[in-house]
Amino acid sequence: MTGTTTQGGFQLTTSGRIRISPQAIDDFGNWDGTPGPFNPNPAYLGLNYIDDLMAHEIGHVLGMGSLWVSNGLYVNGTGRYTGQYGLAAYRAEFDASANFVPVELAGVAGRPNVHWDQLFRSTVEEGNPNDPWNLDPRLGITDKFGRDFALDVMTGAIDPDWGGIFFSNTTIQSLRDLGFTVVPEPASAALLASAVAVLGLRRRRRRRAASRC
Repeated sequence: MTGTTTQGGFQLTTSGRIRISPQAIDDFGNWDGTPGPFNPNPAYLGLNYIDDLMAHEIGHVLGMGSLWVSNGLYVNGTGRYTGQYGLAAYRAEFDASANFVPVELAGVAGRPNVHWDQLFRSTVEEGNPNDPWNLDPRLGITDKFGRDFALDVMTGAIDPDWGGIFFSNTTIQSLRDLGFTVVPEPASAALLASAVAVLGLRRRRRRRAASRC
């Protein structure tokens, strides 16, 4: 994020920049597991996670983590995100009694206070930097599909060895807390109907064009 503006009571991003190292592209473009001996979920080997990596960084550019404090959604050092829509979604998805969405507090600068929480296994606060790969990053906080919140795309580390990376509705709805309008994804039938309508319109236009020749 390189520029912001205030509009409608929200601080919004006007520009941003993403930098991804070649090593990250090599690692996540064809995931071959963590470098340790323990790989509990081989079903996720060989997959491309560049899209998840890019989605994560785009999320930061849009304000996830980077604009929480300036929009009154989070207080640094608390580990407690309290945005209205994100918290409501977290209650519906993961913990009906929650008073906040848990935020990462472990790790070096750039990790704490700007990501959803997970057990950050390579840190002295939550893991073992000398043997991180044998540790489980999951929190035990799961949705109705059994997906652990620690595997959400906006946590501090991508851990596909432990399950598929996913967008929780908590992450999606938190964009509303940042001033965005969240549009429900159309059902498959609606998408099909739209596609048919567009194709029909194109065909009619082509016929009219042909009749003018």
